[in-house]
Amino acid sequence: MKTAISIPNNLFFMVEEMTKSLNVSRSQFIVHAVKDYIAKQKNRELFEALNRVYSIVDTSQEVKLREETKKYYSKLCEGGKW
Repeated sequence: MKTAISIPNNLFFMVEEMTKSLNVSRSQFIVHAVKDYIAKQKNRELFEALNRVYSIVDTSQEVKLREETKKYYSKLCEGGKW
């Protein structure tokens, strides 16, 4: 799809320099830049979502269950039953 965009002159000239040094077309360069930007945004959103999830403090019931599970598996390892 063709589209027209407006960008500041200094940015245009930087794009021109980069396309020449990389030996790619302006369109290829801009498509790659947009894809890279979108991927970074998605990664940032995922990172923020993970931070929200992992920032939730465990309940006392979860802490107790985790400790009981550790003890159980520790005993299994000691006895060689696994």
